[in-house]
Amino acid sequence: MGGAPGEHVGTVIGVDGESLHMQQEGAGEVWIPLAWVSWTDDRTIHLSKTASEFAEGAEQQAPSRQVRP
Repeated sequence: MGGAPGEHVGTVIGVDGESLHMQQEGAGEVWIPLAWVSWTDDRTIHLSKTASEFAEGAEQQAPSRQVRP
C-alpha cells in the first residue's frame, strides 16, 4: 500500500467495515478509512494521503472496538 506520492506505508490485512485493516511498516496493526483510497492497480492501493498524514490519522484499534468517552 502506498501513500502519495508513492511511498510504501504498509500491507493490507483486510477490510473491516468502512476501514482497511493493515500492517503498518514498523508500527504494528492499524486501521484507516476506506475513503483514503484514491485508486488501485494490480498490486497496489494508492492513498490520497501522504505518508505523514497516514501516520497521524491511522487508528491503533479497529473502529468498532474503540472506546468513546
